This record gives sequence, C-alpha cells and structure tokens, in this order.
Amino acid sequence: MCRTVPIALSNGNVAPGDRVFSCHVSRECPPGITLSDEAGAVRVLRVHKDDAAHQCGIRANDRVTSINALPCRSHKEAVRVWEAIFAHAKKINQPVVARCVVERHSRRRSCI
Repeated sequence: MCRTVPIALSNGNVAPGDRVFSCHVSRECPPGITLSDEAGAVRVLRVHKDDAAHQCGIRANDRVTSINALPCRSHKEAVRVWEAIFAHAKKINQPVVARCVVERHSRRRSCI
C-alpha cells in the first residue's frame, strides 16, 4: 500500500491570532497522543511527554480540529492522519512536520 502525508490545499480553519508551532514526527519521536471523539473535533486525552505532540505544545484536554489543514471531526479521521504522517516519517527516515489547529479553553492555537 502506498502512503503519503495527507495535506489539504487550503490553509484550513486557522483563525487570525492563532499561534504557530512545529510538531516534528519522526521514527524516534512518534506523535504520542491519545484522542477521543468530541462534538465536531477530537479531545486530547493524554500526551506522552517525550513525543512530538507534547514537544510542539499540545496538551491534555485540547481539542484538535485539523491536522495538515484536513478537518478532524472524529477520532478515526485524526488517527488516520497521524498514522500516515508517522508512517511517512519512518519510510523516509526523516522528521515530517504536522500542522495542527488546536482549541484550548475556547481559544484556538495552531501547531505546526
């Protein structure tokens, strides 16, 4: 099966004022994030401190609304994107940057 890093052609739903971070996923640094469905987005349940999601600033209770400008309205969608990013990073043996829009305390932040 051929896997590529999923990315939309638009900027996604990043609102003015969102902060931008780099989330570098690699063979040595997987996403390290546990997610759950929540009304139109996915809630972050846990973030592993040594992994990519924590290093870029994603924290427990954040809501991920998009990854690489692709909407994440369900756990299944978000996991599919994270798995493809991690698989690509392992295949090319180099870090891959994931761009995530994250809502925290009714304020949105962007994680790149």
